[in-house]
Amino acid sequence: MAGEDKGDPNEVVTVNFTILGNSFSLRVRRAQRANLLEAVEAVKERSSSMLRQNPTLSPQQAAILTAIDSESALRAYLGANTPFQDQAFSLVRRISQVLSSTRKNG
Repeated sequence: MAGEDKGDPNEVVTVNFTILGNSFSLRVRRAQRANLLEAVEAVKERSSSMLRQNPTLSPQQAAILTAIDSESALRAYLGANTPFQDQAFSLVRRISQVLSSTRKNG
C-alpha cells in the first residue's frame, strides 16, 4: 500500500471503501489519499462501536449519530485553547496585572 502513494501528489486517484454496507468510490488527489483512508477507518470504528452499544439502531441511524458525534468533537476541538494558548493568556494576564499595579504605585 505504501508504494501506491508514490508519484505526483496532485495526481487524481480513485479510493474505494465500504462503510455500513455502502460502497464508495471517491476521486481525490494522491496527497489526500492516506488522510481519507484514516478518516474512513475512524468512521468505521465509531459507527461499529455505536451499533454495538445500541443494537436497535439501523445503520442509517448509526451513520447520522456518528456524523453528529464527529461534528460535536470537531467543534469542541476548534473552540478549545491549546495548552500553549492557555499559558500565553496566563502570562499576558500576569503582565497586565504587574503593569496595572506599577501604574497605581508609580
